[in-house]
Amino acid sequence: MTQAPREKPTLNRADAWLLAALTEGSHDGRSVTLPDFLHDTDWLNRLLPTFDELSFGLPRLIAAGLLTVDNDATKGMVLQATPEAIRLGKSARRSGNALGGMTRAVGARVYPDADLPEDRSCGRLPGFEPEDLEAATTAYKEWFDRASKPYVAVGRLLAKLMRRGPAGRPR
Repeated sequence: MTQAPREKPTLNRADAWLLAALTEGSHDGRSVTLPDFLHDTDWLNRLLPTFDELSFGLPRLIAAGLLTVDNDATKGMVLQATPEAIRLGKSARRSGNALGGMTRAVGARVYPDADLPEDRSCGRLPGFEPEDLEAATTAYKEWFDRASKPYVAVGRLLAKLMRRGPAGRPR
């Protein structure tokens, strides 16, 4: 017995954010690891998604035909934007505001309007556990700390030089 095809789920602002981040890193069709995906969510919104946002949001994006998720033996969870998602991402970036453009593209409500209620009819992403997000967050944080060290050092040096004033004299 076959089931009738499901309707595409209703997507909200959090889904638009996840999709915008996905298409940021997967704009050329390549897959991204979970820590790389977290980097892109942080880059776009200065925020990391919660377990609920991911575990319920990713299945909605899959059901909407915008995402595929696989498990790689060495990389762990890998996400890949579908051609339709890539098209939406390019369109959203052309708008000059990737988050706002993607929010409109998926039919979610833009600020300041109240967000749509979350559709949890797709359930949680099978096999994805809070520990998986914790490990990916730790990996991303370790990368971020390493990558930002030179910039922090330069910033501190510049601040020190600026406090000294012209010709190296303290102000």
